[in-house]
Amino acid sequence: MSTTPQRKLNIGAGLAWRTDGWEVLDAMRGAYPATWQHRGFVWDSKLSGHAFDIIYTSHTLEHIPHFKIESSIAEINRIMKVGGILRISVPDLEKAVLAYVNKDREYFCNKETIHNADHMGFGSLLLNQIISPGHQTIAFDSFLNPVGSYGHTYNYDFEMMRILLEKWGFDYVVKSEFCRSAVEEMRQAYTIMSQDKQCAYSPLQADVLVKTGAGFFTGFDNKPGISLFIEARKKEDKFYNPKFEFDYNRRNRLDTEIAWMMKAKVFRVCSNVIDYAHHIYRKVLLLLNGN
Repeated sequence: MSTTPQRKLNIGAGLAWRTDGWEVLDAMRGAYPATWQHRGFVWDSKLSGHAFDIIYTSHTLEHIPHFKIESSIAEINRIMKVGGILRISVPDLEKAVLAYVNKDREYFCNKETIHNADHMGFGSLLLNQIISPGHQTIAFDSFLNPVGSYGHTYNYDFEMMRILLEKWGFDYVVKSEFCRSAVEEMRQAYTIMSQDKQCAYSPLQADVLVKTGAGFFTGFDNKPGISLFIEARKKEDKFYNPKFEFDYNRRNRLDTEIAWMMKAKVFRVCSNVIDYAHHIYRKVLLLLNGN
């Protein structure tokens, strides 16, 4: 008797990650040549419902503004089968706060952290884990002047994640440990492969290997010193509706205001035009330089 293979999805892994039998969902720009690579947002994946038996996401949810976190968890619920296993890794807010209280500089300045900055004293080390520079979220002021861009926009401890998961249809929410998943294949640590060997390179060296095509990322858990690891089971379907969100998360959202929706569409069109023009410009430069 034949059985249908399990479908497994890594959310936010990027296009340079691959592990046999796994699919990827990511929102980054670029080509998605393989059938197992999907472009979409966590809160709007465009994937079929009840499709996946196992979902993993590492150091992705902290990049999502709190306005979108409930719709993101609900979307993960939608694309999972009932009984499916979800494993989440995020920076651990409790660890960071304890390190701040104890003035543990090593916690914020070790090789696992990439957003350390003490330009405004010790407190900025903590705040740069919660709200950090990046390119996922662009901020404007009320006059639509560009302010800056963020990577991390929120942080979680175990209780926060448990409340979110249980609200949106998950149970058996447990605090896990590094590479101690209930699913055996998710016990493989995150690493880079080059020439069929695991490589222990610095982040900069690894980035060069991947960009040149000489290596790729594989595996799962990483950054054990600063991370919170959680596993849960999908108990039931919980269909998303904004009116079911926490009042705090609904507060000051703009995606239901007609004027802002119109502005956003205009921004997206202009952004795409500028991106395309820049792409053509770079192509012309390459041709003129004989490349």
